[in-house]
Amino acid sequence: MGESGKQQEVLRLQINSNGSKIPFHSRIGTKLIVGFFIIATITGSVGYLSLYYSQTVADKFHELVLQSLPTMESLKEIKVAALNIETATNEYVFIPGNGNKYLQEINEQKSKFNNNLNKYESLIDKYFPYEKGTGDAIRNIGVQFISNADKLVKLKQAMSSSDTFTPTMVQHFLSIKNEFEPDELFEVIDGAISNDRSEIVNKAITVNKAISNTSWVTIFSIIISVIVAISFGLYFSRYISNPISNLKDAATQIGIGDYVAACKFLSKTQRGDEIGKLSSGIEKMRQSIESMKMNLDKLVEQRTKEVETKNAKLLEREKDLEKVNQELVNTELAKEEFISMVSHELKTPLTPLKCMLKCFSSQKD
Repeated sequence: MGESGKQQEVLRLQINSNGSKIPFHSRIGTKLIVGFFIIATITGSVGYLSLYYSQTVADKFHELVLQSLPTMESLKEIKVAALNIETATNEYVFIPGNGNKYLQEINEQKSKFNNNLNKYESLIDKYFPYEKGTGDAIRNIGVQFISNADKLVKLKQAMSSSDTFTPTMVQHFLSIKNEFEPDELFEVIDGAISNDRSEIVNKAITVNKAISNTSWVTIFSIIISVIVAISFGLYFSRYISNPISNLKDAATQIGIGDYVAACKFLSKTQRGDEIGKLSSGIEKMRQSIESMKMNLDKLVEQRTKEVETKNAKLLEREKDLEKVNQELVNTELAKEEFISMVSHELKTPLTPLKCMLKCFSSQKD
């Protein structure tokens, strides 16, 4: 009993003197909030990255629409206008009649040509400065092409108003007609369109890469979020369940009276949070029960000694009573023997007297 008490006293835990106050940083609720905040931050980051890359993809498509496609459209319109100018000019020069109609068509197409050329130059100045040389070449060749068309129109008008054609006039007309070919202009325009198509292909590759990056970032972020969520789940599961399991085992050992084993389980749950507070409360209960048990054992031992002492006294009294009883028995026997002896002694002298009285009485009769 004494050795066990000393062992339990050695293993007795030190209870936190702070009472019910638990540091804010040690609370389970705080740790859970921090853990969920981290998970929420990761999830928000995943959403932000996905949104960012989605916006990047949208910007790339928007850039593709605003830059490359309008540029190609302008080049195609320039080419169409040049073809229409060539056709209308040839019709005006070589087909008699409807001259005003052809002149109106030429002027409309020239206006379209200039408008689309200005639009194209504005686009390359804004988005493709490295294509400025191509724009200048188109403008120079286009101005020359339109100038030749005007010369043919004017020469046609001069020839129509003249009654005779001079060889010089015819030679000049043929010279201008030979120069009035849009092949060089079309070659430059086709080259610019080809470059824009290459630009579109490059931008499409960039867009596909952005989409691929978005997919990989999303997948990677989801995997990281799942891993972090599982890690935090396992950590907090063990952080909460293991101490509770130790407290359950400690309570079981207290229930069966093994306070040393209970103390070992409680020593694993000494923390600054709510579980630590609960562990301290159970340790107080264990110490209280142990103290009550020790006091009860002492009281039982004390009462047992008192009972043993009283039993010894009762035995002694019993022996004394037996002795007195034996003495009384002996006294009673002596008394009976004395009475018997006295009775015998009294009977012995009375017998002759009875005989004498008997004789005396018979003689008297």
